[in-house]
Amino acid sequence: MAYRLTERLRDAARSERQLLGGEYQLAEVRLGPKLHGQTLAAAQLPQLYRITVVLIARPGKNPRPDEDNPSEPFEPRGDFTLKTNDTVMVVGRRENINRFEKDCGAKN
Repeated sequence: MAYRLTERLRDAARSERQLLGGEYQLAEVRLGPKLHGQTLAAAQLPQLYRITVVLIARPGKNPRPDEDNPSEPFEPRGDFTLKTNDTVMVVGRRENINRFEKDCGAKN
């Protein structure tokens, strides 16, 4: 716990983080408006930020009709359209997640 607090203070990270090993982390980032309306494929997050989206959760109405629970995270396909306030769970190096969160994360 002390490690996570230190990391959040050091990076001014707004997201929850889990250390995976070395510099790699799993982070939960709430999206701001920058990616709103883009598909996951069009956003090119692996190319631009060197991160991988592993799960997405969206508040409110279920974005996937084949899923029963709208609050449960799901594995997105490339054609999934991102919206402001979606929560994305990403894996990557700490500095890449920090850059992604700064550029694309919600500001509050």
